Amino acid sequence: MQTSLQIETRQVATKKKKEAVVEAAPTYFPTLDGLRFVAFFLVFIHHYKVSGAPKLLLWFQGHGWVGVHLFFGLSGYLLTTILCAEHTLTGRISVPRFFIRRALRIWPLYFFFVVGIYAVCVAKYGLHYGGFVRFLGLVFFVDNIFSGFLEFNPIPYMAALWTISLEEQFYLVLPFVMREWLTDRSAIPRRIFGIWLFFVAMRVLFVLMGAPYPMIWTSIFSADSLLFGALLGVINWQPRSWLERIGCFGLGVFGIYACSFFTLHSRGPDSVFIYMPIAVGAGLLCLSLRYDPIFRFMGIRPLRYLGKISYGLYVYHFVGIALAGWLMKGTWMLGKLIAFPVALLATIAIAAASYQLIERPFLRLKVRFETVRTRPV
Repeated sequence: MQTSLQIETRQVATKKKKEAVVEAAPTYFPTLDGLRFVAFFLVFIHHYKVSGAPKLLLWFQGHGWVGVHLFFGLSGYLLTTILCAEHTLTGRISVPRFFIRRALRIWPLYFFFVVGIYAVCVAKYGLHYGGFVRFLGLVFFVDNIFSGFLEFNPIPYMAALWTISLEEQFYLVLPFVMREWLTDRSAIPRRIFGIWLFFVAMRVLFVLMGAPYPMIWTSIFSADSLLFGALLGVINWQPRSWLERIGCFGLGVFGIYACSFFTLHSRGPDSVFIYMPIAVGAGLLCLSLRYDPIFRFMGIRPLRYLGKISYGLYVYHFVGIALAGWLMKGTWMLGKLIAFPVALLATIAIAAASYQLIERPFLRLKVRFETVRTRPV
């Protein structure tokens, strides 16, 4: 018979071994932080309008919205990778811990910004300020739905935050679905394909009903990138040969570039098909940058840091653009082009300060609820 000391020793050894596995679980990929910054930069260029700019810059201005779907692809891929690692290590998924982690990551900065800006608007324009309904949409994470019916949020600097609402809706169902589906991983691709067909059917229905832009764009039914990223996170396929890696990257770039073949504002078939190649492109770029050693440069320290603060960059970028416009007011014709780096640097400075003062304390608390280790705080 085993003595209590032997049992305790074995339990301690098992615990240490498990902790070592948890620490070693591959759930943080530095190169994907670089891709996260690229996604933000595309959105930043899209929202920074410069007339008379070079054609290449104008292309990015017209199609930089694809950066939003790069963000979606990254979220779907990374979160399902983490949940699969948790399930592999513990045999289960803790839904409360998932929600706590997401809240500690998203809510502090989000509510600081939303409540702060709205309070300034009320202080400036009075309680009769007409944005209260849209403020409630932001607070309860349904702004994407409001934006679809009422156009983008008119509260200053809030127009792009509908994406946060869409992702929060995704987070609301993801852990429950994964907890049930991971009992039979072989069925997951078929089930995700079924959800995607439902998304396509809803887009077709919206087009037949004559739904105006941006109803499809801001709805959950445009989130093909979240679904495809989640699929890749579950199947955990690794392109091993150089031919597979080059193929992934090439198809990924082409999938993103395919946005230029469609019209985002269309009320016709473009609204049905535009999100499919982009989703494939976003997902394959995640795989390419994760596995191909050629892209190690995307994980250099400056890009890693910019990727780490990319959430703040996204939230604050309209403030940075407005600040640069105010600073460069009255300059010559090149003023707006000169203001571009000023706006970018201002956004980075604000996001860096926000990360240190607002986000980081909550991220340190978030670590306590991690089953597998992710990005270092």
